[in-house]
Amino acid sequence: MRTSMRNAVIVLAGVVGLGGVSRDGWADDEKQACVAAYEQGQFLKKEGKLRASREKLRTCARDVCPALVRNDCVTWLEQLERTVPSVVIEAKRDDADITAARVTLDGNVVATRLDGKAIELEPGEHAIRIEPEEGAPMDRTIVVREGEKNRVISSRSARSARRTT
Repeated sequence: MRTSMRNAVIVLAGVVGLGGVSRDGWADDEKQACVAAYEQGQFLKKEGKLRASREKLRTCARDVCPALVRNDCVTWLEQLERTVPSVVIEAKRDDADITAARVTLDGNVVATRLDGKAIELEPGEHAIRIEPEEGAPMDRTIVVREGEKNRVISSRSARSARRTT
């Protein structure tokens, strides 16, 4: 039977509080970093910050961490990897792919070219802006769900008619 997270943290605090360097060579600061990452990883996951949680869980899943911490972190990390969503952004003008475009996600540049690669993001609502080298920007708002992988987000733009004079 699993102990509650609070009980686990108390036990881990006792492990870290032993002082000095253990017979296995773990320094106290490494143990403290493992325990801190263990706690923060779970907190961040509950907050819906899956990518940040994953980074913390990678820290506490390292071989230098005590087995009690590492085992939980490895399990949680495997579970979390399945839930971090990703999107693949495509833009087309008429029927042709647009590759020369800058992509922003929630105001942050995530790509300077559309190359078909997946972009990981947090679950929830996101604003996407595609700014092709030629033509008007394309804006979209999407809702991405946990576990959604490689969802294709397609934007289309009609070729602007050329004026002849």
